[in-house]
Amino acid sequence: MKLYLLGFLLVLPLGAPAQDKKKGKPLMDYGPFLSCAVLTKPAAKFDNGTGNFDGDVTARGIMVKLADDWSDGIVFDSDNLRLSAGWLGSPIKFIGVIFDGAHGPSPTLTAPAVFQTPHGPGWSKDGSFKDPRADSIAPLPPPGPLPADWGKYRGLYLRGRQVVFSYTVGACPVLESPSLESKDGLKALVRSLTVGASTVPLEMRIATASPDLQVGGVDLQGGVKIVQVEGEWRLQVPARVAPASVKVLLSNGAMEPFSDLVRTSPKGGPARWPEAVVTQGVLSKETAAYVVDKLTLPEKNPWNANLRVGGMDFFADGTRAAVCTWDGDVWIVSGIDETLEKLTWKRFATGLYQPLGLRIVDDTIYTVGHDQITRLRDLDGDGEADFYECFNNDWELTTAFHTFCFDLQTDPLGNFYFGFNSPVRSGGGGFNKITAHHGCILKVSKDGSRLDVYATGFRANNGIGVGPNGEVVSGDNEGTWVPKCPLHWVKPGSFNGVVDSAHRPLNSAKGKPDPSEQPKPICWMPKDVDNSSGGQVWVTSGKWGPFKGDLLHTSYGTSSLFKVLMEDVEGQKQGGVVKFPVRFTSSAMRPRFNPKDGQLYVAGLRGWQSNAAREGGFDRVRYTGAPVTMPTGLHVTKAGVSITFTGTLDRETAESVDRYSVSVWNYHWTSNYGSGDYSTRESADAPKKKGDAHDPVGVKSAKLSADGRTVTLELDDVKPVMQMKIAFKLSAADKSPVNYDIHNTIHVVP
Repeated sequence: MKLYLLGFLLVLPLGAPAQDKKKGKPLMDYGPFLSCAVLTKPAAKFDNGTGNFDGDVTARGIMVKLADDWSDGIVFDSDNLRLSAGWLGSPIKFIGVIFDGAHGPSPTLTAPAVFQTPHGPGWSKDGSFKDPRADSIAPLPPPGPLPADWGKYRGLYLRGRQVVFSYTVGACPVLESPSLESKDGLKALVRSLTVGASTVPLEMRIATASPDLQVGGVDLQGGVKIVQVEGEWRLQVPARVAPASVKVLLSNGAMEPFSDLVRTSPKGGPARWPEAVVTQGVLSKETAAYVVDKLTLPEKNPWNANLRVGGMDFFADGTRAAVCTWDGDVWIVSGIDETLEKLTWKRFATGLYQPLGLRIVDDTIYTVGHDQITRLRDLDGDGEADFYECFNNDWELTTAFHTFCFDLQTDPLGNFYFGFNSPVRSGGGGFNKITAHHGCILKVSKDGSRLDVYATGFRANNGIGVGPNGEVVSGDNEGTWVPKCPLHWVKPGSFNGVVDSAHRPLNSAKGKPDPSEQPKPICWMPKDVDNSSGGQVWVTSGKWGPFKGDLLHTSYGTSSLFKVLMEDVEGQKQGGVVKFPVRFTSSAMRPRFNPKDGQLYVAGLRGWQSNAAREGGFDRVRYTGAPVTMPTGLHVTKAGVSITFTGTLDRETAESVDRYSVSVWNYHWTSNYGSGDYSTRESADAPKKKGDAHDPVGVKSAKLSADGRTVTLELDDVKPVMQMKIAFKLSAADKSPVNYDIHNTIHVVP
């Protein structure tokens, strides 16, 4: 049985003016759709901090492009399973962090929408549209998706340029495809639906009624009808035993039918980006132990696509990798070998919502963006994703621009992990309204069916690491409640310092958080070492030099790679970092080891708060086999510290106390943005004393072990301290320089 339904709401002439190419139109071809927050009805009052809001904004929006210049299109709301708005002949104003760098705004309709639906469920349950979600940030729209038993977004198919949304209403599967149709010089927006069998009647919101609204139906069958209820036009479909095909046209003009039913076949279609782009990598000519080779990105491409790399991973063969970009793409690069002479890049997916993490599992690509973990499937083997499957989207999302989902990792059991940021205000200080999942590391089950909060109390942790035994580590970004960048050893259920995103009651002392709640990361890092952290990775093999099994840390802000020096003292992880002498193409955020060559690959991008030289980069940190004499271990004693090296030191320089410089200082853990450097002799409430923030620590003696690899420094005073700096200029046994700075934290003196 087929049901043909026509609802006409607005028609514009085909010759309506195109969007101004100098205002708002993105230079990049984002593909047939673009996932992002969309302001579909500008608000006279709109403040995400206070809750003043009288417009309509779609947090998990998917804009479908129905004209090449985005002058015609619709917005699908994957939280509410509704078409929130549609427009004809008016441009979209592309504003926001990835478009023009603006902190806060979202892409916006520049003229009243052709149609809109109320913010809330797009389909009823048991005859009611009453929203079941807790309105935790009233009067803003409730955050997060509908309960799964009400409706569930499953993903979208691409058939050429056609977008087909897949979701369920209760137990009933629905396929819905928007399109643009024309006849006699008129245009109309179209909703083509295939509604599965259902044991209960279904009701869908078509649009909010208005005086100009005309709705008509043709060839309605089996009791399907259009009704006007409570100021809305709705589609009512009775219970049935067979699927039904339904077509809805939105226009305000003639009542005659337009063209044939648009098919909603969930199969692959013709390739959208058949061209491959070939680049040549650049091998380092340096002779140091660790050198950086450049995997040249396809910056010149037919789609003017930006290559700001936000995540990467390798396929099992190690000769191919996938990268995701901040601007919504996924590319597959092949030809990764020793020479990097021919790198072939293929555009695999587009339109994702700022994906900043990517993981490949069983050679299937998963990305995480603001809106969801997406599993990308190539249904017809043409090298492009045809099904953008919603693997999980259960977290509560708002339109706050800074709530990035950073990094994507898996543990040995196959569970997924990522960081979901707190909604940092534009300018960096404080937060917008916080939902139940902001500022957390979130864990998703292997099958995508369950989302849990793994740990809380983060601000903007751009990068996490999951170890070979399921260990979880994370950095964070200096700001409110984060005095300087930390590196956390993250325990399940732990609170990691940001009071606003604790999501549980905290102790208090004199109206302030109790010092017992103060976070104790592995270490803190001064701003010149790491002002904005990236991700972490464990060294997987001996192919990368003498660090197998060790932890590495990256910095987005200073574009740096660090070896982590860590020990466990009475159950407390503590230690520090030492920088590798390497230089990257862009920032350092996403480190991965290649399963074939065993070398470290690092991807990054340039947004703000980074010294990155280029917009994006993809580099290989290659071990050349040259001798390595670098700190690899740090041990605290009551008398001082011991530093172990990977190579043998020259005894004369190692035992000269004037070759070392040690200083210490503390930070203040407050709601202020960051912290100054405070003398360890000051109380937590004392003002900073200029010129006396760093306390020098005398080095009484320096002793080198018999094997020439461990130096023990006897210090004047050893006590718990938030920041210690150990600087030294030594020589290796072969007289090569060994000049490093260690920045570490002492929580416990054994």
